[in-house]
Amino acid sequence: MDGDSKYRVGYKKPPRDTQFKPGQSGNPNGRPKRDPTLAEAFKKQLRARVTTNVDGKPKKMSFLDAIAMQHTRKASAGDVKSTKLVIQLSEPPRESDAGRGLPPILEIFRGMNAKHEAENTTTPEVKDEKGEPDEHD
Repeated sequence: MDGDSKYRVGYKKPPRDTQFKPGQSGNPNGRPKRDPTLAEAFKKQLRARVTTNVDGKPKKMSFLDAIAMQHTRKASAGDVKSTKLVIQLSEPPRESDAGRGLPPILEIFRGMNAKHEAENTTTPEVKDEKGEPDEHD
């Protein structure tokens, strides 16, 4: 009972035996890591390395590079969808999206969606009281 006998336990003064020891953290495991978002999971998979055959020789590259190479080869073989995709992705972004930092693939999906919407929407025919088509539209 040397210097500890004068130590008074109270407000903001916990007992000495419950205090952290020098060099000891109050949270040894740290904050738990959060789950990755879907976009982060896709980015991780696209960066992963894969071995593919290029001209009969195995070559290591990222999945993204492998996808780009496959679409480029399909485009050169005459695949229309791959050709359109390669051309659209190799174009610089439009001025309207330059300030927003949107990826080019988003514009491709927007174009596909607009085309789909245009094909699937029909304008109803307006008829007058006599049942004939209205000529004002």
